[in-house]
Amino acid sequence: HSDSHTIQNKQYQQYFLPIVHLLSSLPWCPEIVARLAVSLYPWHCREQREGLLPLHRWAQTSTMSNLHQHQQHTRYKDAERNGKTAWKRHDSGILSWLCQVYPDAASIPDPTNHGRLPLHAALALGKPWDVNTQIIFDAFPDAVQQIDPFTNLPCFCLAAMKGATTTRSKKDDDDEIENTAKQLDQQRLSLCWSYLSKHEKARALERARIILDCQQLTTIFEVLRKCPSALQVTMY
Repeated sequence: HSDSHTIQNKQYQQYFLPIVHLLSSLPWCPEIVARLAVSLYPWHCREQREGLLPLHRWAQTSTMSNLHQHQQHTRYKDAERNGKTAWKRHDSGILSWLCQVYPDAASIPDPTNHGRLPLHAALALGKPWDVNTQIIFDAFPDAVQQIDPFTNLPCFCLAAMKGATTTRSKKDDDDEIENTAKQLDQQRLSLCWSYLSKHEKARALERARIILDCQQLTTIFEVLRKCPSALQVTMY
């Protein structure tokens, strides 16, 4: 009986991911859910499954664009600069909890992704700096000075290429633009998207492209600001 129970446990572990791993592989996980899962199972943050830590899974997953999250972060930073207290901190999802419980994960290469560090993988997928990638950088700042082992490019080039060295497709880009467009004007467009005229949709999509382009430029700038010597390396 004990042998059959052991076999069942192994089969369960083989086919079912721990909750923290599962949440890390989702396009988006609300921070309140992440906090509960990590609080109940903190050892999951250090546990490898299929050679991957939860942070590796997060870095490999295309994150759903969250304009509301970005706007919250912007208001929070503006209030900080003005010496005021923001009423609500931005929601960074599960990432901040992964790096808080096990920050060393940011310094561990991903054996399933060409030995890339989580920062490399996140930048290559086009994850924005202000609400995502900066948290990984804070956990392991030296990563920004290391060359990506897959492309032999510095980090700012990965941010500039956005998805060119990953399995990200044009459909992923189009979905991100449309999802961002639907979040304009405090979710109003999301509710009536199917009823908008072609002109209104085109205008919303163009605004979304501009917002995403600005996020990408911010990421490139911030990465260069953290490691300006990367420009000297690329000149030779």
